[in-house]
Amino acid sequence: MITGNILIAEDEDKFQNLLTRIVSVEERIVRLETRVSELTDMMERAVILSERLLMTKEDLPVEWAIQHDPQRPRSAFELANVEKLHIQRVLSYTRGNKVKAAKLLNIGLTTVYRKMQDYGLNE
Repeated sequence: MITGNILIAEDEDKFQNLLTRIVSVEERIVRLETRVSELTDMMERAVILSERLLMTKEDLPVEWAIQHDPQRPRSAFELANVEKLHIQRVLSYTRGNKVKAAKLLNIGLTTVYRKMQDYGLNE
């Protein structure tokens, strides 16, 4: 009888281990589905808001751009980092036209040049 109890206990342990792994896989699938849904929503928003026929990374939300920037700033919440990224996006939008960028940013042309120098955005 003891042998039977040991086998049942081993089977219960195997079943519990298998159940734990199944739950873990299900949790990962839910997280993946959530991330895919968020990515789909982000792309749909970017398409709607884009004023160009061909989308570029500049058309994506600032949060995403900061997270995927190869020269990623230390903090996405530091004003200087957000300002640098915004100026980059506006300059990209205007294809490097600093006069148009200054008008869109509602700042002076000399300020655009100074901020480009401060942030290392020189051509």
